[in-house]
Amino acid sequence: MKAAVLHGVNDLRLEELPDPKPRANEVLVKVNLAGVCGTDVHMWAGTNFEGEFPFVPGHEWVGEVIEAGPEVRTLAVGDRVTGECFIPCHSCPVCRNGGASAFCSNHTYYGFQPHAPGGLAEYHTSPEERLQKKWCARLGGAAQPSRGWFEGKGKAEPKASIEACAKDFEEPDALDDPVPCGIEKPGGITRLFAPNFYFGREGDDPYDAIAFNRKGGAEPRAVFGTDIGHWGLSDLSEWLEEAHRLVEEDFRHFVFTDPASLHVGMKPDFFRVTAVERVADKLISGGAA
Repeated sequence: MKAAVLHGVNDLRLEELPDPKPRANEVLVKVNLAGVCGTDVHMWAGTNFEGEFPFVPGHEWVGEVIEAGPEVRTLAVGDRVTGECFIPCHSCPVCRNGGASAFCSNHTYYGFQPHAPGGLAEYHTSPEERLQKKWCARLGGAAQPSRGWFEGKGKAEPKASIEACAKDFEEPDALDDPVPCGIEKPGGITRLFAPNFYFGREGDDPYDAIAFNRKGGAEPRAVFGTDIGHWGLSDLSEWLEEAHRLVEEDFRHFVFTDPASLHVGMKPDFFRVTAVERVADKLISGGAA
């Protein structure tokens, strides 16, 4: 298969690699579309050091399952999927206490490590636990891209891939039509998206206060975040204090309720066997958290 391999700073090569084979708990994915994140650019430019050269980049991608290992239970051939960046070890103190996988000191980081290639390739293998198909079905069901970003002459062309995907919509004008989405009157788009849309916020960003401004009639779902996953930040005290100053009475929603709702909504047992399991169960049952 063809794949983009980042060997070092300013050293991105398009190479022929062996076709990957899925293990018992993995699926083989044919990548339809892959994006280039700013993090990928910084790794290429030498201004970010979280990856381990050489590796296949690409942690923003979507593809179709074409083969599933015998131990795979929740995915099947034909499913459209995308993947989380991190797989936690499930055994370290961070994991046992319900910490995010990005904070696990033994996590596997897909798209940044030689043994965990990303999606800038024709094919990709991935463990079942890191893949999501729910949101792909909702957001990308109409698009069936038949062309890839490998059509460039000897180099990867993400822009060409995006254009190719857009051309594959049978009715591109329908993308701007609110009627198929059930939006028939002013305010309809708010009612449709507000309950289902989560957005990450930097904990020390003054605009956090605006995120919880309810004058528009919507209940926001802002999720507390910092660059802790990128830069090895171990002490959140300063950022938490600043976040509390900015959002005040919405602090619990910001740092726990909204992030936890996001995770249990995608995977109900996400917090199982963790210190916050009981509180997370209340979210699932509709109780106060």
